[in-house]
Amino acid sequence: MKIKIKLNTINEVKKFCDYAESLDCDIYASQGRYTVSAKSIMGIMSLSLLDNLELVIDEPSDDFDEFLNNIKQLGIVKN
Repeated sequence: MKIKIKLNTINEVKKFCDYAESLDCDIYASQGRYTVSAKSIMGIMSLSLLDNLELVIDEPSDDFDEFLNNIKQLGIVKN
């Protein structure tokens, strides 16, 4: 599963990583040729916040729906 997001502020990055850390599955953020763990604040901050990120989730866990609702409430999910 792939989801496009746009993180605009450091506060959004922190909240996003907090939500991602609660997942029981692996989740990655990619931008161009770079891919980092979406659970890592340092990894996310190493990418450009000027452009969209693509989240990649291979096998969503049971708590994925709650995670998706939380990031939608942040307003970071892009179509």
